[in-house]
Amino acid sequence: MGDINRSIAWALQIAADNNHGYDQPTRDRGTDFDCSSLVCWALCEGGFDVGQYKKGDSFRTSNMLDVLTPARGWQKIAYNKSIVQPGDVLLRVSPIGHTALAISKTEQVAAHENENDGIRGGKPGDQGRGKKGEEIGITSLPNGSFEWILRPPGGPAISASSSPPSSAPPPVFVPTKLHAPGPSGLDIGQGLKNGQALVSPNRLFKFIMQTDGNAVLYDAKDGAYWATNTTMGPNRNFDFQTDGNLVIYDGQRPLWSPHTEGKGGVRLDMQNDGNLVLYRAGAAPVWATNTVRVTPFPSGPSSLSLGRGLKNGEALTSPNCLFKFIMQTDGNAVLYDVRYGAYWATYTTMGPNRNFDFQTDGNLVIYDGQRPLWSPHTEGKGGVRLDLQIDGNLVLYRADNTPVWSTNTVRCLV
Repeated sequence: MGDINRSIAWALQIAADNNHGYDQPTRDRGTDFDCSSLVCWALCEGGFDVGQYKKGDSFRTSNMLDVLTPARGWQKIAYNKSIVQPGDVLLRVSPIGHTALAISKTEQVAAHENENDGIRGGKPGDQGRGKKGEEIGITSLPNGSFEWILRPPGGPAISASSSPPSSAPPPVFVPTKLHAPGPSGLDIGQGLKNGQALVSPNRLFKFIMQTDGNAVLYDAKDGAYWATNTTMGPNRNFDFQTDGNLVIYDGQRPLWSPHTEGKGGVRLDMQNDGNLVLYRAGAAPVWATNTVRVTPFPSGPSSLSLGRGLKNGEALTSPNCLFKFIMQTDGNAVLYDVRYGAYWATYTTMGPNRNFDFQTDGNLVIYDGQRPLWSPHTEGKGGVRLDLQIDGNLVLYRADNTPVWSTNTVRCLV
């Protein structure tokens, strides 16, 4: 069974990216779409069965009913604005076919027309339609206009006597506010006073000696995940003694200690994976909180300069190792979050042996032979450096550090 939330997320990303507009003659190349190819690609992205059709060979409004109902389990319901649910496909077959994807109980995303209010002959990408909004965009549900609601398999059934079911739209991603930068380690003989902290280099994790006497590990996203449980009053320190022991005292009485004295520990590190580790001089671990939260991406280059590119399998990695932009061997260029997986893509999964090129004219392009599959059309705009930032945003900059283009994918607040 398909995942309609994935379909909605993909359609919203296409609508938000002005590299994608409306054009019927080129509806199936993955750059511009018409209404039915946008819906077909969205359903494919969600893993739905669309019969003989696929990305690059989409169904049309004239045959969508036969494709989806009843053989593939979609419910066919007479259109009524009051019963629309997120994930419903909205369809008008005649006199002029049109389709859209409901993203909430009140809004739809759809490919409408080009900038000339037509279906062919416009410029590539979303040029806007003046007061009518975007070529591909989000609009309110109409009172009429559609004939049918096509409800995904597993969606709530509708009968003549049923009241409109309740359903929430897909969850909205909330960026993580990273911890403020700080030292990431202690050497032997040092310590943390009340309110002082160690912060992992990627700023995702923090170990703080709180003013209540408790020493706590915090995840910037999810909060506390380990503690010494010594909340017994203020004015206590976390000491890394010269004998190698880690101790929190209540006067002369130890409240907490892992008893690491005499074991050769010389460095306590707050790591990028969320683990707090005591190391010997030769980098062998003595003790740890055993709290690995993530597996950071391997470090690597974080930027491309003009005239460079990424071949199959090559990637950029953000300096904090939380994000990766990779030119995959399937032809798709994808942004990955170390915790949540893929969050942006060029949607060019149409075969291997393709490169992501940063041309000398400043344009970013993925080609199929001589035919561009994807491009933000940044040629001649002065871009000289493409950076994968610690916030998860991929940004093209001019020499004066002003942005030319970005994926608009901020995942962390820094």
